[in-house]
Amino acid sequence: MKILIAILFTFNTYASDKGTEIASKVYNRDNGRTQISFIEMTLQDKSGSKQVRELYNYTLEGKKGEAKTLIRFTKPADISNTGLLTHNYRNKENDQWIFLPALKRSRRISSSRKGGSFVGSDYYYEDLEDRPVEKDKHVHKGQKKWKGNTYELIVSVPVDKDNSVYTKRVSYVDMEKLIYSRIAFYQKKKKPVKLLEVLETKKIDGIWTPTKVVMKDLQSGHITQLHLQKVKYNSKLPETLFSKRALEDPTMELRYRKAL
Repeated sequence: MKILIAILFTFNTYASDKGTEIASKVYNRDNGRTQISFIEMTLQDKSGSKQVRELYNYTLEGKKGEAKTLIRFTKPADISNTGLLTHNYRNKENDQWIFLPALKRSRRISSSRKGGSFVGSDYYYEDLEDRPVEKDKHVHKGQKKWKGNTYELIVSVPVDKDNSVYTKRVSYVDMEKLIYSRIAFYQKKKKPVKLLEVLETKKIDGIWTPTKVVMKDLQSGHITQLHLQKVKYNSKLPETLFSKRALEDPTMELRYRKAL
């Protein structure tokens, strides 16, 4: 599974180095060579009204820090077969394409749309991209207690302000599991606009895996919860599964769902 007001922090060498060290450990932790997962997505508005969706997510780790992901919705009918393909690169801008069945074709997501809502959820397109450590300056701000546990507090600011829809991210890092347990997202305001919280984790195939995550829009009160139902690491997935052809032809992935 990113980030202007002038940030009033003193960037001393020690803090910056330690922040980068922690961020690097999280980024480089074992996530498996491949991943196939089945996820329930629940959208909830301020009044409590809910919409439930189901989707599959496929991930393939490549060389030189590159990775590819394919998301495919299966339920309900009005969003079934909608897909998102992301090609993540270490040293250049990522590529994303969305497939809308009604249009019978895919279209590229431009840089100007990276801050747009993904299919009505509280995730922006940028949130679904991989973000290499070097794209941000990470500053360690000490430790923070939250829900009875102690976390390392990291403030991440884009090196290039035009490289992210966020001005900064403030993250709580679980050093035992090497995951971000809580992330506050900022956009030119003193208060965060969104908040991500990991509500549940499990060790699956030896890998610490977030199994229940909630993203909150702090302005509208809208919530998106992702609940992992099944996951399989290190299955064989071909490069062809992460092509525009496969994005536009949902039948190409059906055989890989059987791994779950």
